[in-house]
Amino acid sequence: GGVITHTVSAALPVGQTVEGRIDWARRRDHMEQHTGEHILSGTLHRLFGAENVGFHIGSPAVRMDMSVPLTAGQLAEAEARANAVIRADAPVRCWYPAPEDLAKLTYRSKKEIDGAVRLVDAGGADLCACCGTHVSTTGQVGAIKILSAQSYKGGTRLAVVCGERAHQSIAAAWQDAAAVGTLLSSAPGRLLPAVQNLQTAEAALKQRLAAMQNALSEALAQAAV
Repeated sequence: GGVITHTVSAALPVGQTVEGRIDWARRRDHMEQHTGEHILSGTLHRLFGAENVGFHIGSPAVRMDMSVPLTAGQLAEAEARANAVIRADAPVRCWYPAPEDLAKLTYRSKKEIDGAVRLVDAGGADLCACCGTHVSTTGQVGAIKILSAQSYKGGTRLAVVCGERAHQSIAAAWQDAAAVGTLLSSAPGRLLPAVQNLQTAEAALKQRLAAMQNALSEALAQAAV
C-alpha cells in the first residue's frame, strides 16, 4: 500500500507507459548475501549471544559487525553450522504476522518498529524483522565463507561472502594455493610446513652470513695492523 519511488536518468512525460526491468544478476547476488547473513547472524546469536549491530552488502564482501569478541574457533563452528543449514535446503519464509501472533514471537530487530512487521524465518536458523530480498530456500544460498575477522568497537567485524561470491573466493584461494605449491614443490594442503621450512632455512642462512661477515671484519682488521 506504500509508494515506490524509482530514480531515472531523464524526465518522463506524465502518463507515458514505461517498462522496468530488474537487474537479475545483482538482485540474485543480494538475495544470496542477505539470506546468508540471516543464517550466519542467527547462528552466532544462538551459539554465542552475538548481536548483529551493523550490516552492509559491499564489494567484494559483506560486512557484519557483531556485538561481542569472537575467537577463530567460534567462527569456524558458526560457519560450519551455517553451511549445514544451507545443505538442509529448508524453506525461507517471509510474512506479516497478526499483532497478537507477533507479540508471542521472539525475533531479532535492530530497532522498535511501528505498524506491521515483516518477519523472515531463514530455515529455522534465524527469525528477524526484515524488509529485504531473500531466496526461497536455504539451499539457494549455496555456501557461506568468513574471509576475515577483526576486533571492532568491543566486538568483531566480519568480512563474509555467500553464494556465487563464496564459490569464486574459494576457487581463487585454491588457485593461488596451487600456484604457491608449485613454487614450493608442495601440495596445497602442505603449504604451511613448506613455508615454515623456508623460514627455518632463511634464519640459518642469516646466522651463517652474520658469522662470515664477523670473520671478514676481523680478518680485515688484523690485515690493517
